[in-house]
Amino acid sequence: MAGASSASERRGPGRPARARRVFLLALFGLALAPALSRAAIEPAPPGLDARDLLRGARALLQSAGTYIQATMTIASPKDGQPRVLGLRMWTDRTGDRSLIRILSPPRDAGTGFLQVWPNLWKFVPSIATTRRVPETAMGGGWMGSDWQIRDFYPAARSLDYYDHRILGIDDATPGHPGLRAVLVESIAKPASPAPWGRILEWVEVEYGTPLRRELYDAEGTHRATLEFGDIRSVQGRQVPFSWSMIPIGKDGPKKGRSSTIAIEEIRFDQSFSDDLFTMGQLRKWP
Repeated sequence: MAGASSASERRGPGRPARARRVFLLALFGLALAPALSRAAIEPAPPGLDARDLLRGARALLQSAGTYIQATMTIASPKDGQPRVLGLRMWTDRTGDRSLIRILSPPRDAGTGFLQVWPNLWKFVPSIATTRRVPETAMGGGWMGSDWQIRDFYPAARSLDYYDHRILGIDDATPGHPGLRAVLVESIAKPASPAPWGRILEWVEVEYGTPLRRELYDAEGTHRATLEFGDIRSVQGRQVPFSWSMIPIGKDGPKKGRSSTIAIEEIRFDQSFSDDLFTMGQLRKWP
């Protein structure tokens, strides 16, 4: 995730400036469409709704109750050896609740995150401290990775922050040769608290699996790419088992930098006790 920012950056631009930037992004999107059409983009069939398509792509990775065990590998040239975190996640979509527990390495084991919308708390067992994560910190790095906290804990109604449109069908989805995908562009609404100014998203045509997401700031600068891969069949869903966040610099992907979540186990349609999503459970370690 991104590092620390100034107070003015955390607050974001004022509404007039933001409105101008969103307008420019919209013009950029219009200018981009012809270029995309020259790069293996064909018209989408009639009847597709961009917002419904994105909602379905997110729902494919969720359920009323979802359990995930995974490993996150954080690679950075300055760190030498990659840093590896083991974690478990319980998500209750119906109640907008989630609990994440870090299992390893030993220095981070027991660290927990509890979200009960709209609040997020972090527990650090080494100092037996629980604190609420403020909104101004949501753009910071999650556990020192390239994932921002807001990427891990998106607003419950984040799709409402954008205007969505389908750009077409991509026969050459980047990173997924041979897979056809619907390409959707999302532009932040001027008065919304949208974390990104613009998002490009590739959703696989047949199963609705998310394949790739490009994230742009309010000025239209490409800041990060989320690559999905290692697609497997789970409970009738085509689920990507690899989620890799790659930061983008002025010359392209930052060399040697990535934060990849490798799913080891995922179960959908689980039933969780309400006691799981409580401060008492968050502080319960070991």
